[in-house]
Amino acid sequence: MHIIDWTVVAVYLVWIVWDGLRRSKATHEVEGYFLANRSLPWWAVGLSVMATQLSAITLVGTTGRGYSKA
Repeated sequence: MHIIDWTVVAVYLVWIVWDGLRRSKATHEVEGYFLANRSLPWWAVGLSVMATQLSAITLVGTTGRGYSKA
């Protein structure tokens, strides 16, 4: 990897930590932090669950498919 690639990775990691710390100061309870104070609409939660399942299925399925074709 080139220096620009490492720079992008480093900036991204620093931003993720900084944003997480900044947002965690706004809530005082763990439930509010992990469940967004139960303020998300049902469709946003449903899309999040489906995207997580799709990602896991794709990761496991495509690697298994690639292995079986070799």
